[in-house]
Amino acid sequence: MANHRFECEVAIVGGGPAGALLAKILAGRGRRVLIVHRRGPRHGVPEETMVAGAQRLLERQGLLDIVTRHCMNGTQRHAAVWGSDRIVDRAVEEHRGFKIQRQLFDSELRQLAVASGAVLWTDASPNGRWVGPTTEVLRSQTPHSVRAQLWVYATGRGTGPRQLDVTVERELTPTIALSSTVPADVFAASTDAQDVTVVEAVREGWLWWLSLANGDAHLSLVCDRDEVRQQGRDTVWRRAVSSARGPARLMPIDRRPTAGTIATPRFLSTAEPVLLIGDAASALDPLSSQGLEKSLSSAERAALTIQTILDGAESAPRMIAVHAEWERALFGAHARQTGQFYWSEERFVDTPFWQPRRVQPPNRPLPDRFRVDPRVTEDETWEPLGHHLTPKRAFLSPTGERLSVLGPVRLERILDLIDDSTTIADVVTGATADPELFALRPSQMEPLLGELFSRGFLIAAE
Repeated sequence: MANHRFECEVAIVGGGPAGALLAKILAGRGRRVLIVHRRGPRHGVPEETMVAGAQRLLERQGLLDIVTRHCMNGTQRHAAVWGSDRIVDRAVEEHRGFKIQRQLFDSELRQLAVASGAVLWTDASPNGRWVGPTTEVLRSQTPHSVRAQLWVYATGRGTGPRQLDVTVERELTPTIALSSTVPADVFAASTDAQDVTVVEAVREGWLWWLSLANGDAHLSLVCDRDEVRQQGRDTVWRRAVSSARGPARLMPIDRRPTAGTIATPRFLSTAEPVLLIGDAASALDPLSSQGLEKSLSSAERAALTIQTILDGAESAPRMIAVHAEWERALFGAHARQTGQFYWSEERFVDTPFWQPRRVQPPNRPLPDRFRVDPRVTEDETWEPLGHHLTPKRAFLSPTGERLSVLGPVRLERILDLIDDSTTIADVVTGATADPELFALRPSQMEPLLGELFSRGFLIAAE
């Protein structure tokens, strides 16, 4: 068989939402891009939710047409059983959000990438395998060697790309999602179970009821992996469903979960000269309902990173490290937010699921007089400018958090107003002489300062 070399600027391993969107963006800007996609059944939830706020991202990337054309609207009602035994309807934003049919969405996104000029190789050979910088791609049983300036891995939530030396840099408490389909006839007589999304806290974890487009419903139990190993998944599932107050109560008690998937939040890194994006870089807690949105945002950010490299504005090693730091910071922010949401559920604090996942929100009132922590150092962050990233002045807290802006203003403008013993009134007065801060009302300034204090940038004055 003939050996062919395929040369491109960017080779993307993985044709899911992160990989396909990245290919679409780069190919649309004239870059020579290869996507290597392994075909096969997709495991996990058939439909995923996206919050209404994701519409801006979908519009920005020209993906809203896919969603609207296939009627991927979210459920009419959003409700929760959290912190009490009552079902409480959540306020729905300007519209219902989205339910994304993943196989259809991913397939159309790959087609958009090809239409933009990307080359798509599907792994159709039974002997096929993932590719890397030194391996071969098999297409129709014909070997092709690939040479690319940059390699990107968008291989999903699995254990990590097999060819790479990948480190699990941070992993939260091991979590598993058990799930089953609930046929429509099971809940046909219950109107509160139709066209609804319900998140419900139970002793074993939390239940997620999602009405599906075909009339059935999907029920997941996100629970503790070690408790499942000790008690057995059927036992944990049965206990959780039998205690449900929401529509999950309609699930027949003898119906067993049909699938179990890893749902542990974690952040991966590698010392190799490649970019990890999407879930291959960081997998969020499913409680956030932002896993798909995060994958698309990761692709957007990676496109800026790659464009900066290919246009010669910055070196590849530096920008690869910058992208990894962006992924790390995003993961950390989500971990704090979900941990604080777990904290708000106080009924099951000592159970195996809830005890290790709860993170107490910072509750440190701003002192009367404060100053900048002397351990805060100047640093830099990278922000979009056109199709590239450009460095901006930032500050690094003693806990390793990097900030350049807070709310509507640059952090440096606020810190410049703070001396060794400052009050809120001092900052408000100083802000009147700063054109960038002048428009801020005193009622806006105090929460900003309080947040800086809670996040370790400010300390009490001696």
